[in-house]
Amino acid sequence: MERKLLAILLALAMLVTFAPVAVFADTDDVSTADESAMLTEDEPGEVTEGGVNADPPHAEAGWDESHCHYYNEDGSLATGWIEEKHSFELASGEVVNWSDWYYADDKGEIQTGWLKYHRKWYYLFPGEGDTYGRMCTDPIRIDGKTYVIKKNGVLNTDGWYHATGFASDGIVKFYYDEWYYSDPKGVAAEGWKKVGRKWYYFNSSGIMQTGWQKIEGKWYYFNSLGAMQTGWQKIEGKWYYFNSSGAMQTGWQKISSKWYYFNKSGVMQTGWQKINGNWYYFNSSGVMQTSKWIGSYYVKSNGCMAVSETTPDGYYVGSDGKYIGKSGTGTSTGIVYWTDGGSVIIID
Repeated sequence: MERKLLAILLALAMLVTFAPVAVFADTDDVSTADESAMLTEDEPGEVTEGGVNADPPHAEAGWDESHCHYYNEDGSLATGWIEEKHSFELASGEVVNWSDWYYADDKGEIQTGWLKYHRKWYYLFPGEGDTYGRMCTDPIRIDGKTYVIKKNGVLNTDGWYHATGFASDGIVKFYYDEWYYSDPKGVAAEGWKKVGRKWYYFNSSGIMQTGWQKIEGKWYYFNSLGAMQTGWQKIEGKWYYFNSSGAMQTGWQKISSKWYYFNKSGVMQTGWQKINGNWYYFNSSGVMQTSKWIGSYYVKSNGCMAVSETTPDGYYVGSDGKYIGKSGTGTSTGIVYWTDGGSVIIID
């Protein structure tokens, strides 16, 4: 009887020993299903409020290695406008401070190219490295056109824009002072442009020109405000004349029924001038003189100085044009001229 009872107890012990194996196998299957149910539906790498897919806060504030994301001090991804401050000391000891701006979308991705924000356009540099996504703050050339971008990064779409500032090579500052004129799309004018009633000229970079400019072989002058000049202009103490199209005039010019002469540089001439072998006299106003004595010389109705001939008022001038004396009467050998000193000259 005792042996029978011992056999029963031994069988029960064996059941207890092997039963947990099957239970643990079932438990493994259920545990795997539960963990799968905990996963979120977010894409791998996205920051979520819970679940195994959530990224830990970034260790340091600033840019990641790709320069495509910027992290706040609390480790979160920055979105919207991002300001990055800079400071630099020139060789002169002057400290220059400035800020670069970037824009990240709601996922923290730094944007590049054209950005429309609150109905205004901005341009963010593409490329690589530190310039990636940086907001442009100066006029820029894109696809053969100059777009007028202001210091605050906004595309200028309403005409005139005055760009001022400085650039630096790390040693000294280089100041610039430039005017642009843009159309409603922000594209800068190039070449001739009439604004209001005045004409302006812009180079291939869209910068308004001033002073002397040679355009298609002709010289023009633009005042300090960029307006093309016409008519009489006194420039650095010299007089010039520009026609109605603004082109500087040279050579003989009849202006308001009076004759003037401008040299090859366009400067109005005064006093005695030898032109094409003849001498002419222009008064202090530049007007060619006619039919009158200029000291001891006589200029005829066409403005030429008389040479070796009798003037209309009866005086004789020599080969150099200088007055010799009053003409006398005719003789068989020629004409007698009496000088003021009483001597006689006979011209055969």
